[in-house]
Amino acid sequence: MFAFAIWDARRNRLFCARDRLGIKPFYYAIIGDRFAFASEIKALFELRDFKARLNRRALPEFFTFGYLSAQETLYRNVYKLLPGNRLCIDLTAENPQPRVTQYWDLNNVPPERSLCEAQCISQLRELFTETVRSHLMSDVPLGVFLSGGLDSSAIAAVMASLKKERVQTFSVGYAENQYSELPYARAVANHIGAEYNEVLMGPEDFFTSLPRLIWHEDEPLVWPSSVALFFVSRLASEKVKVVLTGEGGDELFAGYLKYRIALWNLRGGPLYRAFVPRFVRQAVRKALSS
Repeated sequence: MFAFAIWDARRNRLFCARDRLGIKPFYYAIIGDRFAFASEIKALFELRDFKARLNRRALPEFFTFGYLSAQETLYRNVYKLLPGNRLCIDLTAENPQPRVTQYWDLNNVPPERSLCEAQCISQLRELFTETVRSHLMSDVPLGVFLSGGLDSSAIAAVMASLKKERVQTFSVGYAENQYSELPYARAVANHIGAEYNEVLMGPEDFFTSLPRLIWHEDEPLVWPSSVALFFVSRLASEKVKVVLTGEGGDELFAGYLKYRIALWNLRGGPLYRAFVPRFVRQAVRKALSS
């Protein structure tokens, strides 16, 4: 994972890039004839001539999906460098402008269709272990967020098998036991021999934390889980500087029913469109949307 900028003094060029999956953030702003970049939007607010103004053009997409898929943000003239993209500015040009190009696209990665199920399992285990190993290279204390679910539990277990010292795990739960997953997190931590840390939050914590959380988030909050993430991050900061998380695991391994349904739709969609008349599909779509 990476996000960096390199100034080529000999060619008078600035080269920037962001990692393939966008783990590291990269924001940039164009202010008159100046170019600025940062890992957080709020850092750009410190620039003397920068004015934080609402990007009204982005509101329809944000209110529809809860996020912005393209390079725009909710601030005018502030953009994000998308995952797998690079940016170059050539100051020798007549009118220097940021030129963004894509250097990696998941759709261009050929699938391994010749592998049997046993080979897929073996290769996944090997790649997963190596990926976790590569993210353990750090010169500062490192831990892992642990919810007790499949994704974070798998990462914590692999970390425990690779590290000599006990793994630091951090979990957050709710005062209402029916909504808390802490028993699962405790069981996993005990099973792998990790040093377990947890924090409890109640209804009042949700509202009292919002002002500080909004400041950290840079843009409006959409997911309520951001509050829980804020609390467990604060807990982790007391002992470590870097944490691994299971973000994206549910999408990869179909951790929720909606993702399994999406896979079924991908497989059955072509057959549905091929054999079901268009007027029937339109009627079904209308009935589902009403």
